[in-house]
Amino acid sequence: MTACNKNTQVCLSGECQGSVCEKYGLLECFRKAEGLSISEQCLLTCEAPGSKECEVACAFPIMASHCGAKLQPGSPCNDMRGYCDIFHKCRHVEPRGFLTRLQGFFLGGQSVDTLYEFVADYQEQMQTPSSPSSLWNDPSNVGRCEVPLRGGCPALPPNVTGRGLGLQDSVHRESAAEQDV
Repeated sequence: MTACNKNTQVCLSGECQGSVCEKYGLLECFRKAEGLSISEQCLLTCEAPGSKECEVACAFPIMASHCGAKLQPGSPCNDMRGYCDIFHKCRHVEPRGFLTRLQGFFLGGQSVDTLYEFVADYQEQMQTPSSPSSLWNDPSNVGRCEVPLRGGCPALPPNVTGRGLGLQDSVHRESAAEQDV
């Protein structure tokens, strides 16, 4: 068997489809997420025939050259409940995605609890800067949306624009204003 896909799979019948574990007489397996980081879930894992213990490639002396090998993006992880992304992190698969849940709410007659659950799950996407509601409801955007005055700040004398003043100019201007009072 010839290794392919960055030494994580082998060629079977002319296609890169089997696990490299098979090359060493082991079986491919996927560990459960309990106690593992999302990065550890995307490490190459195998199990000995007849064993139910799924271990990283490093645990098998015959696979020492594959120690620390990471699964390729799109590979299953977390006992087939997720997939490895391009950063080799295991991402949980949501069986009912964003659009399916939205469609189910509007067309399926689901309750208000479903809407609450939907908003709670997708709050981050709903608060993106491209969302008009987040632009208008966020007080920090007030300065970004103000209309600039034609002559600068009206409280300043006509020859001072208010821009680019240093600390000395600011102090000088304040003390001059205090003298006028």
